Amino acid sequence: MDHLEIAYKGQRINVQILDLGTQRIYKVNLPSTTPLLITRAKNADGVYFWTSVPEGKQKMAEEIGTLIEPILKSP
Repeated sequence: MDHLEIAYKGQRINVQILDLGTQRIYKVNLPSTTPLLITRAKNADGVYFWTSVPEGKQKMAEEIGTLIEPILKSP
């Protein structure tokens, strides 16, 4: 899978999946703004979370990441 589509705030959003060596980046193509890049990271306690790249849009990264995650886990 190299892309997927999610529903976010009432709109269909295209998400491109980019594999960069050992890291997977999700390029979220939002309407009327520059794309948002997000990834999953692990904190010091070993807990995974969604974050923007570069950091700064954490809330949006978490919201969109939680929409992407079930799609990635589905068969």
